[in-house]
Amino acid sequence: MPSDAPIFLTRSSFAFDDDVADLLGAGARALRGVTLRHLLEHTHGCDDSLLAEPLQRRGRIDTDDLVARIAGLRRIAPPGAIYSYGNLGAWLVATVLERVCNRGYAALVRDEILAPLRAQYADGPWCAATGAGLALTAQDLVQFLAYATRMRHELWPADAGPDPDNAITPLPGWNPIERGVRLGWKSSGAGWYGHQSAWPRASAYVRVHTERRLAVAVFSAEQPAAVVAMRVFGARLPELFDLRPPSRPLGGVSHDGPRWPARYEHAAHVVSIEPMATRVRFMAQARNPSVGRREAFVGTLRHVSGGVYFAEPATELIPYVQLVTAPDVGAPLLWNGRFVLRRSESGR
Repeated sequence: MPSDAPIFLTRSSFAFDDDVADLLGAGARALRGVTLRHLLEHTHGCDDSLLAEPLQRRGRIDTDDLVARIAGLRRIAPPGAIYSYGNLGAWLVATVLERVCNRGYAALVRDEILAPLRAQYADGPWCAATGAGLALTAQDLVQFLAYATRMRHELWPADAGPDPDNAITPLPGWNPIERGVRLGWKSSGAGWYGHQSAWPRASAYVRVHTERRLAVAVFSAEQPAAVVAMRVFGARLPELFDLRPPSRPLGGVSHDGPRWPARYEHAAHVVSIEPMATRVRFMAQARNPSVGRREAFVGTLRHVSGGVYFAEPATELIPYVQLVTAPDVGAPLLWNGRFVLRRSESGR
């Protein structure tokens, strides 16, 4: 933990590898084996793709309600086996902080982070995963990044290593600009960490290099912030925009090879892939429980390399696909650059 970390973290009596079930009490048995590190790095293994934002009571997350709903979630993989992005990790970390510190999440963020930075903000419930309800100016966010550059750089390794306390968790497969994740920060390699947001008309691209005491922040309403960042900083910081070709999956995960036709799914999405005479066809369906229907997207897959297939036309759900495997998962997985879908038992 950085020596200049917010005081409520340095004084708390828990560690990143503590079991969440122990921190939340007997009702959290379904989370046995899941640690805070798993939550921060999206490797908890739960299918949280349709999990609604937790209820709040008197400014605190309703722990009993959240834990009860988690008990009914399907498992994609054992804890720590594979990365798959979702909201559950951030919600549970906020719940643990509230329970251990006996203060609401919004109050912790306000008093320990925003107030020292003299940031401007609106009070109210804030979502720990999406940030909904919390709006900061670009200047305030830059102030936070400046704070991050002062963190002890030796705590942020440049590459994955054998020491689990000092390693970057790799992504399941290829990603054009990200290499892995460490304690909630995405790694871009070469010592760079950051975050990227693609909200419509409010995209953001931020990167921090603690050893060089350098931060990059780009905010854009018209163009994707990552594209703007590449145009502005690409010549001076080429390592940030090292768009490596998909030669092989990362982290020692091997390409399982096409076994199509096949069907991959989790609670929110279904992807069916089948070979045709001259192409590979896919159908991606997004389940919409609020209206009881599915939105379907149909297209073709074009093989690039390293087991990666680009979708034509590309959709938010399927910009590209890659088949990956992971220890103890027991089924091939489909990686779309953000999360994984498990092959259904029927295969169709």
